[in-house]
Amino acid sequence: MTELKIKQHQDNEGWYWYRGTLQISLKSSGTHRWQIKVSAQQPELAMQRVLDAVDTTLKTELRQVIIQYGYPNYVSIHSVPGNIDNITSVKR
Repeated sequence: MTELKIKQHQDNEGWYWYRGTLQISLKSSGTHRWQIKVSAQQPELAMQRVLDAVDTTLKTELRQVIIQYGYPNYVSIHSVPGNIDNITSVKR
């Protein structure tokens, strides 16, 4: 199950801020949350940025979250100084 909770706030300078949480619950495995925070000077653009942030988050991080729930000892190294980029390994 996936849930997106967003609150809108408009400041005194005309900016629309959308802040909230994207949550995914994996059946019998647990829950993972990401913070979403975007802004724009038009509410429609701010909402589009929310959707873009959700899309980017799911495309870049969901796979690793699912693997970590399936393999608790999973290790992933990405762009760590001194290591080769994008090394992924699974301990069983």
